[in-house]
Amino acid sequence: GQLQTSQVFPYPDVLNDEQTETLTSLVDPVTKFFKEVNNPLKNDELETVEPKTLEGLWDMGTFSLQVPQDLGGLGLSNTQYARMVEIVGAHDLAVGIVLGAHQSIGFKVRIQSTSSIHFYYFFY
Repeated sequence: GQLQTSQVFPYPDVLNDEQTETLTSLVDPVTKFFKEVNNPLKNDELETVEPKTLEGLWDMGTFSLQVPQDLGGLGLSNTQYARMVEIVGAHDLAVGIVLGAHQSIGFKVRIQSTSSIHFYYFFY
């Protein structure tokens, strides 16, 4: 086949205005958090993520990036989620693993269970 560069460069705009606004509202605070609060060297030294880091990430909603809004999450699309993962990965891969586990394992609960189970796992 022939590569049609006009279809990939510049990168296609796949987010609607609301999704773009949501993502924009997350990028700066999350980036600032990783620069000012998270200490990747301390996390490595402790062999765990510091509690203050986990609490801050929880407060910002990063443990529920792709959880639907009706279940209390941020309801990000795959593209929005990928941008957030890019920020996390640029600052601390260990934190990325912790957040990724919550997204992947928790997401399976949503796919394979009933709404009463969703309520239990996503609200407690």
